[in-house]
Amino acid sequence: MKQLLLDKPGSAENAREYAYRTLKNNILGLVLLPGDRMSEAAAADALGASRTPVHDAFARLAEEGLLCVAPQKGTVVSGIDADRVRQTVFMRTQLGCAVVESLCAQGNLSEELLFSAQANVNRQYFLLGASNLAELAQAGEAFHAMLFEACGYGLVWRTLESVSGDVHRVCSLMREDGSFAASRVQEFAGILDALQRRSAAALCAQMRAHLARPAALLPQVMKRDPALFYTLQDSRRRLLEES
Repeated sequence: MKQLLLDKPGSAENAREYAYRTLKNNILGLVLLPGDRMSEAAAADALGASRTPVHDAFARLAEEGLLCVAPQKGTVVSGIDADRVRQTVFMRTQLGCAVVESLCAQGNLSEELLFSAQANVNRQYFLLGASNLAELAQAGEAFHAMLFEACGYGLVWRTLESVSGDVHRVCSLMREDGSFAASRVQEFAGILDALQRRSAAALCAQMRAHLARPAALLPQVMKRDPALFYTLQDSRRRLLEES
């Protein structure tokens, strides 16, 4: 199994949560690529954890479509499913626009929320300047989570995140082009400006363009890295066919 990128466990994070977060971040950040072999024993050694939390993390990542497990054959990182990307982008776009429209309609754009949104965008610019693309991606997702939570739809966001792994991997592929990361931060700045102006129309337009972009870029990414794109069924078939 490839060497993992590791960070320290969070202060309130147990072994199960740490194993899941670390393994998922390595998959989403393309440290672990589609087709890479995974081993619970090797992962446990790398994480300094027992097999039980790692086993649970593997099971959870398999449920999210990021790992493919075949009894007696092993475990591999699943391919990026283009149709799953399109469908997930559709859900994220529709629900994201609904949330910002609800924020404006309910008058939930508090000064506290605007301050937090500004702080997030400021941090994104800092991370962009430091070329810290992993934390930059996490900051972007935190921005969206903040809006969903402010509208009372935190569960909706967490459910979306559980099916958004392939969208994140497409974005990770695009971040190899430095201009993509910079343009994503500018998109968040545009959303922030619409929030500050409390313009529902501008906010929805900015959000829609931002959330729909991974699907628009999908053909370009697939042409550049075709070997990374195949369905979960294909992942399972390849694993079963291996000797």
